[in-house]
Amino acid sequence: MAAPPAGSAPIVTVIHIGTYQWDAGSYAQFAVETGTACTGSVVGDYDEFYNAASVTSADLDLSPGLAVPAGDSLCGYSHLSGASVSVSGYTVPSSAVPAEQVRAGAVLTPQS
Repeated sequence: MAAPPAGSAPIVTVIHIGTYQWDAGSYAQFAVETGTACTGSVVGDYDEFYNAASVTSADLDLSPGLAVPAGDSLCGYSHLSGASVSVSGYTVPSSAVPAEQVRAGAVLTPQS
């Protein structure tokens, strides 16, 4: 979902999601995974599901921020849905985010 410049690690503060197709049983999942291919190898303890009742838009607040170690990725998946997703945040030197420091900020609650 985002690739910082070399030597930097992203701190994601908000995930913006806009759904344009949302059928019964739909959900979106977000996780930090090893590498850049988003192959399902979750790093740390951040693995979040997002459910909505219908087509909507929401900002998922991760304050104070979700640190993604350099070389890893924040990945997003959708099931039975269509969505547009972007992130907001900032970068820090990659040395400030060691791999063992991956943690979620706050519990995610959709906010329209």
